[in-house]
Amino acid sequence: MSPLGLPDGKYPWDSRQIEVKHGTARLADGTLSGTTLPLLVGVQNLVRWGIAEVGEAIALATTVPRLAIGLPSSWVGQSADLLRWSCSNLIDLTWQRL
Repeated sequence: MSPLGLPDGKYPWDSRQIEVKHGTARLADGTLSGTTLPLLVGVQNLVRWGIAEVGEAIALATTVPRLAIGLPSSWVGQSADLLRWSCSNLIDLTWQRL
């Protein structure tokens, strides 16, 4: 997502303009157009806010989007261990690329 990491302000976005404010990007009419937070922070927030358990939050960020667009959750015969997730407690999720 193009607003990833941007500070508060107004930015060009395709033929429109977005306003980033408090980590959220919106179009001029108020429509949500993205976030400035990395995916890992979103996963951590799901757990921290009690919306999802650790495994469910990880799935929501990894396999569920693939299923939502009609792709298999993994490739048959291919290693799916592209990221290694670790959790020292229910809040401190981290990942490492393999």
